[in-house]
Amino acid sequence: MLFNMPKTSFFVRANHDKNNTHSLYCRITYNGTKTEFSTGEKLMPKEWEQSTQKVISSKRKTAFIETLKETLSYNLKTIALMNNFTTAKELLQSLRDKKKPLPSLISTVENYIASVQSKVKPSTIRNHEIKFKNLKAYQDQTKNEFTTNSFDIVEAERFKTWYKNRANTENVSTASRNVLFFKSAMDCALQKGIISSHSLINYTGEKDKTKPAIFLTVEELQKIKNQNFQDLTLHRIKDLFLFQCYTGLSFGDIWSNWEIKEMEGSTILIGSRTKNNQAYFIPIDKDVIELLEKYNYKLPRYCNETYNEKIKLIGAICGVYKHLTTHVGRKTFATLRDADGWTRETVSKMLGHRSIRTTEIYYLGESTSRIENEMMKRIS
Repeated sequence: MLFNMPKTSFFVRANHDKNNTHSLYCRITYNGTKTEFSTGEKLMPKEWEQSTQKVISSKRKTAFIETLKETLSYNLKTIALMNNFTTAKELLQSLRDKKKPLPSLISTVENYIASVQSKVKPSTIRNHEIKFKNLKAYQDQTKNEFTTNSFDIVEAERFKTWYKNRANTENVSTASRNVLFFKSAMDCALQKGIISSHSLINYTGEKDKTKPAIFLTVEELQKIKNQNFQDLTLHRIKDLFLFQCYTGLSFGDIWSNWEIKEMEGSTILIGSRTKNNQAYFIPIDKDVIELLEKYNYKLPRYCNETYNEKIKLIGAICGVYKHLTTHVGRKTFATLRDADGWTRETVSKMLGHRSIRTTEIYYLGESTSRIENEMMKRIS
């Protein structure tokens, strides 16, 4: 005998409000019985195609509604398999009971941060706390007290939309990293036996499409180097940015505990990244030494916000119309070294990357200089 699985169908019903919105309903059919309920989602009449039971709207909204429908269908089938219910109303009641208070997501995340406090770096804890604050802000905004079950994949999509609107960004990766952090907290609770399951168990997140790396050409770099600034802050930040372009150090590593050593006739900057403790070895030239000596090997320090703000101003003054950030200095270093004929494995080691794929995908800009240099070698 085949097991009878519940079937779901969807339709809209007018709300008779001033905006002429419709509510999306789900109808459950099970063992010859039917019941229906509102999903809580509102649509405009033109956004719903009843013949296909699909949303005709923006890509984001369409994807969200499809995820909602799939999640409801999956949850109902799971409940039917695990229980001996005979009517559609019993299935619906069980679905609603599933959302009764369990461990709160706030307490689960808070406990997770406390449990890793002594095991990770302070910078990691700060990042965790930022994501925790985002969750609290979202919960306050929605007036919901989420549990490890009620914050499901559908809620994760709502959170990501809220986050992108709040941060005024279309960056999907950053929004997804927040949700993946919540998932890690729930995974930890699951491993400790605090919960028996959670709603993001199959969540994998999503990433933005990789954009071409922004970097400076040799000519653009020279423009910045040659520009004199009377403003002391601009002058110093120009030097810090040049230091990044010459060494490939990240913003956080500019002031870390690196050393300058002489090795076989070359001057090498040696250290390990604060982010992943990966060692780096960077051959440096007189430009770097001159910058260091200028400040008696104690480079001036600024916060990331001020640094990025002033770099953009420096670029505009110098006629370099690119979106300049601290990361552009690092990518300029990688691209120019690659164009100069250094192997990508070596460039990756200089950057302190554990994988050459990271270097190739995110740090190397599109430059023809490498080809031109190879051609010149063969001609000569």
